Order: sequence, then structure tokens, then C-alpha cells
Amino acid sequence: MRSRPGETLFGVALLGLGLFAIYKASALPFGSVSAPDAGLFPVSVAVALTVFAALSLMERSTAAAESAERAGIVRVGVLIAAIACYAMLLPRAGFIVCTLVLLAVVLRG
Repeated sequence: MRSRPGETLFGVALLGLGLFAIYKASALPFGSVSAPDAGLFPVSVAVALTVFAALSLMERSTAAAESAERAGIVRVGVLIAAIACYAMLLPRAGFIVCTLVLLAVVLRG
């Protein structure tokens, strides 16, 4: 499956941003892991952004993309329902009980 044009454009934009950030951060003194300088963190974050952007540009199968999209929609629906139940039950059941149940639902999802 070819990814949607918006996904590809976003991946390319992130890749470009990551490469630009590496270029600009490379002017800062890097230091070392044991004695970091001003450039260590920006370069590390820019490299991670570039790697993840490149990975996002890789092709995905049709079935995987459709099932992931469907699963995402279901998760959002469950979260909306859980928050609605939280709001309705909060005065009756109390903050601690409702918050623990909501937290369990969110972390399970």
C-alpha cells in the first residue's frame, strides 16, 4: 500500500527538520557523555527525530494500516466513554475510586 500523501509529506517534513536540527546543533560544543556540553542534548534529540522520521517513511501493508486505524478509533471511543463515566460517577463513588478505575482503563487501552 502506498501511504497517504499527507503522511508522506509529514514524514519528509520531519526528516528535513531533523536534518536541519543536526546541522544547526553540530555548531555547538558536543563534549562527551561523561562531561556533556551544550550540543550533546540537541544533537541527540535531532538524531532521534531523524531516525524516527525515516522509519515513518517506510512502507506499511494495507491490512496493518487499516487495522491500526480501526484500533485507534476504538481506543478513542473507549477513552471518551471512560471519561464520561468518570464525570458521572465522581460525585457518587469519590475521587480515589473513580480515578483509579479511569487510570486502569487508560493504561489498559
